[in-house]
Amino acid sequence: MGKVTVNSTNSDVLNYLKTQSAEAFDRTYKILQSRIDKFGVAAPSITPQPATGRIVVELPGVDNPARVRRYLQAAAKLEFWETYKAAEIYPYLKQANDLLAIRLAPDTTSGSLDTTQSTAASLTLGNDTGKTAADTGMLANSKSKDSLNIKPDSTALAKKEQAKNPLFAIMYVPNYKDEKTGQQMVSTGPTVGLVLGKDTAKVNKLLHQDFVQTVLPRDVKFLWGAKPLDETQSTYELYAIKKQVGDDNAPLGGEHVTVARQDFDPNGKAEVSMTMDNEGAKIWKQLTAKNAQGDKVEDHGFIAIVLDNYIQSAPRVTNEIPNGRSSISGNFDITEAKDLANILQTGKLPAPAVIIAEDVVGPSLGQEAINSGLRSMIVAFVAVLAFMILYYNTSGIVANIALLLNLFFIIGVLASLGATLTLPGIAGMVLTMGMAVDANVLIHERIKEEFAKGKNTLKAIADGHYKSYSAVFDTHLTTLITGLILAYFGLGPVLGYATTLNIGVIFTLFTAVFVAHLIFDWWVKKERPMKFFTPISKNRLTQMNIQFVSKRKYAYFFSGTLALLGLISIFTRGFDYGVDFTGGRSYVVKFQQNVNTSEIRKEMEDITKFTPVVKTYGSENQVKITSQYQMDAPDSIAERGLYSSLKKFIGKDVTPEQFMKDYVQSTSRVGATISDDIRNSAYKAVFFSLIAIGLYILVRFRKWQYSLGVIVALAHDVLMVMGIFSLLKGIMPFALEIDETFMAAALTVIGYSVNDTVIVFDRIREYLREHPASDMKKVINDAINSTLSRTVITSLTVFLVLLILFLFGGDSIRGFSFAMLIGIVFGTYSSIFVATPLVIDFTRDTETLKFAEKDAKKEAHEAMMQAK
Repeated sequence: MGKVTVNSTNSDVLNYLKTQSAEAFDRTYKILQSRIDKFGVAAPSITPQPATGRIVVELPGVDNPARVRRYLQAAAKLEFWETYKAAEIYPYLKQANDLLAIRLAPDTTSGSLDTTQSTAASLTLGNDTGKTAADTGMLANSKSKDSLNIKPDSTALAKKEQAKNPLFAIMYVPNYKDEKTGQQMVSTGPTVGLVLGKDTAKVNKLLHQDFVQTVLPRDVKFLWGAKPLDETQSTYELYAIKKQVGDDNAPLGGEHVTVARQDFDPNGKAEVSMTMDNEGAKIWKQLTAKNAQGDKVEDHGFIAIVLDNYIQSAPRVTNEIPNGRSSISGNFDITEAKDLANILQTGKLPAPAVIIAEDVVGPSLGQEAINSGLRSMIVAFVAVLAFMILYYNTSGIVANIALLLNLFFIIGVLASLGATLTLPGIAGMVLTMGMAVDANVLIHERIKEEFAKGKNTLKAIADGHYKSYSAVFDTHLTTLITGLILAYFGLGPVLGYATTLNIGVIFTLFTAVFVAHLIFDWWVKKERPMKFFTPISKNRLTQMNIQFVSKRKYAYFFSGTLALLGLISIFTRGFDYGVDFTGGRSYVVKFQQNVNTSEIRKEMEDITKFTPVVKTYGSENQVKITSQYQMDAPDSIAERGLYSSLKKFIGKDVTPEQFMKDYVQSTSRVGATISDDIRNSAYKAVFFSLIAIGLYILVRFRKWQYSLGVIVALAHDVLMVMGIFSLLKGIMPFALEIDETFMAAALTVIGYSVNDTVIVFDRIREYLREHPASDMKKVINDAINSTLSRTVITSLTVFLVLLILFLFGGDSIRGFSFAMLIGIVFGTYSSIFVATPLVIDFTRDTETLKFAEKDAKKEAHEAMMQAK
């Protein structure tokens, strides 16, 4: 649609805004993708999530996180502005300073602006008139090479003087001594003030006071230099640019830059050279001509080159530049110049890109995690292969071939998608192996039942496959439903886990149902022996006649008691929430010696005034620290605070840079906004999973009682896991955090728990079709007993895989594995003692008979059609 007009309806406005937002998101994604392609890392990954407005970026092998943050967040909004000279703006600043002294006198004593606590700076500068360049169309740097001496001097201005000079107490105005008159003169350069980094926010607040704005020129706008001065690393330059009154657009913007590349200036320093289009060249010519007026070069004006509201450089114009060429110099190293050139070349972001959450894993911890993941996958794979052969004999070999193909397909698809190998992805592959075994166990156990009826091998295999299809499809589709919901709401590692799991579910269906069946047919037609039993498994869990239904009241009491204990613990002890849910920063720090977590917690609390969560992480000399200290501050400030609070434990000789490189193994930051989003998304994911599975069961079994039983059982399983996490908080030797990874485990438990229930429901439906007038309680008992071997074997195989993942998978997914282990146990229990009994208690016999007769007629019709 066109632009919004005064006659547009609310719906039109909303549609327009949605369209613009979607287009801005797509352009931002493409620009970031182009930037990452030029970044120079192997196997980068960038995944858009339009529904949440997020873009997930994974860059393996990066050793400079700060560079990545700058590179990705730079909006690339390039502007060229004329500037005031310090001597021109000083009279206005003097008026502002005097006015502040009058208006803020009471506040300076109360500390609302805290000017008395600022460290005054004694600065000595040489002549700042700038140096000239030859008439080559270049701009000259505004700073001279004379000495710069900046010394903190807390006694330079007494409190009384600070009260008289609220602005100048924390901002030095560059000046020089006139050689002829001997007087101190305000500099004619573009730098109007020098301010310590910690005082920049105070200067901003003072200059933006309403009454200060009345004495300043209407066309002035103050901007800071992008980097601190080389000589101090703590002092920033303040500039005053000239804008058109009522117009915030720059005279010349970056949209006219057609080529940007890293180059070197005549002095051999890195810079970014730019070429403009015809319109840009015309404006550039007019702008430089306007500022090149005057008999002396010293009288010429300056043009500030601004990137994302920070001034990169403000060179003096030596002459008119007619060819549309310019350069940016800002004390860059080569890497910074290349990054800036790439950012300008790929274009301006249509909307700001803000890093709302990040995880940085150091090379040692990252390699350790990958090694742990691969070790767990290999051990689990070997264990599963051995189990299938030991339990199913020759048919186990067929299942193993299908399992190998499944793993091959998963790795192939992930490689074709350009996915990066991560620990959550490996966890998804390990769990997929357990689920692949499930499908084969379902089919094999059904084939064994057909053998027990006296059928020959070929007939038993065909009927076993056919009669197990409904259960196989139902179990995998319910898992796929939760996997898709998890992928929709998940972020970062959870998304990688969900992607791997979903791919695995699809290929498990293909390999277990189609490929394995083909191998069986080929094997039997070759008249080779095919065995489904071993001495260990023969007659195991068969001919069972346990009266499960009559014991359901005891199960209700047991589940109710556990649920009550869990709820009491949840409301009294609460949870150990991870940084995903609370927001904040999390660090894994490895010390040279064993440390006491209580001492670290106390030391950090005393220094930062925030109470951190400190836990041992893997070994006695490695801890995980989570805190909301400096949650929204720049990373450099937060890292400096961490260093200061841990200095007692790392030694005085360790520098901040060395500490972040050698001691900090990983960092994670989640902003307050994204933590709220993650928490709300987790709740929505669980809710929608329960509803989606309930609806699926309703469609498949056409009775609301089945859906109710499933939903109650799944809610029961999640509550049990959460209750145990609350009860064991602080007791287990590993972290039991409620975070996004835990929610991934909860959703996987939901998807997997319903599998066992669906198997029992499927057998109940089959028995009712065969014997519509049978007693409901007897049918359910028979269904549970006849599927008990499948229920136990499938649960045991997945439990075995998860136990291996828990033992060998590493500390970062130990909590996830533990949640899954609890979920599998209670999922198996609830399918027998919660979901199925509820169907009995909410179903009338007449209603059962009616639905059973309807199902029987449908099955008879399908059989007749198949016979035709």
